Amino acid sequence: IFSPQYSENEMFYAAQIMNGVNFVFIDRKIPTLNCNYVSSNNYAGGYYVAEELIKLGCQKYFYCVDAELALTYTSTQRFKGFCEKIDGR
Repeated sequence: IFSPQYSENEMFYAAQIMNGVNFVFIDRKIPTLNCNYVSSNNYAGGYYVAEELIKLGCQKYFYCVDAELALTYTSTQRFKGFCEKIDGR
């Protein structure tokens, strides 16, 4: 889960998608890329992303966030929701 708010990351996302990596973005979607996203807030956003990854059959999970956003209330709540769903499957 990378924040797609910075356009300089678009080529990275596109290359990863072409290599078979599935991204699920929260709240923001890059219009030029064919990718999944959920629109939600805080805890529920992370929970629903993890739920979708499990439904897709993913076996490895990585939770990534921009360093400047990592300690915000929203990011920590999303991470809690993500972890709860992954841990509880």
